[in-house]
Amino acid sequence: MMFDTIIKLTNNIIVLIFIVYIIWILYIGICSVLVAQIKKRKGIPFHTSETNPVNYSLLRRFINRYIGSCPRVMVYYTSRIPSHNIRKFIYRNILQLKLGRNSIIYYGCEFRDPWNISIMAGSIIGDQCIIDGRTGVTIGKNVNLSTGVWIWSLQHDYKSPLFGLSSKAGVTIEDYAWIGPRTIILPGVTIGEGAVVAAGAVVSKDVPPYSLVGGIPAKKIGERTINLKYDLGDSEYVPYL
Repeated sequence: MMFDTIIKLTNNIIVLIFIVYIIWILYIGICSVLVAQIKKRKGIPFHTSETNPVNYSLLRRFINRYIGSCPRVMVYYTSRIPSHNIRKFIYRNILQLKLGRNSIIYYGCEFRDPWNISIMAGSIIGDQCIIDGRTGVTIGKNVNLSTGVWIWSLQHDYKSPLFGLSSKAGVTIEDYAWIGPRTIILPGVTIGEGAVVAAGAVVSKDVPPYSLVGGIPAKKIGERTINLKYDLGDSEYVPYL
């Protein structure tokens, strides 16, 4: 009797896993199509429009909002898959994030509009980072983003009577830059080649190459050697995470 119960339970688990697998495959397909359509719309999500979305019917706004959230949900669940290779495959091929050779993305990262984000060869994105690609983020070669770095390429305009968005450009982080943990980088900023941003800094202005900045707001507190030769792509990463 117990053996039969175990067999039935095992069969039910296998069926459940198969159903979840099919749903996941379908969801990946839907997200792939959505991302392709968003790129055709030049990055405009489905819940907004060149025209006033208020003119849309309530049903259309409801459908657009929930369909448009699919890529964001895909990013959330992908970031928790315990495999670097699977995550990279989804980031590159489904979410259209431009990811260079030997780059590493650790678990729990959040990418907003990943199709507008470029990460070059040998760069490391630490766990729990948030990279907002709405107006574009470019990360150069051998860049190290430590745990919990937040990069914002768009924000609300505090002077706007309608709480509108600012029109600043995206963010660029040049080769060999090192961004410390819990750093916040605001829209329109360029981090120069080889620059270091100390932990917990808030960067609101461009950082000159090979300089060390820290504080709130970030200010120059030192300099870094110019003769940098390391290749982060050759370093060993932590499996599963």
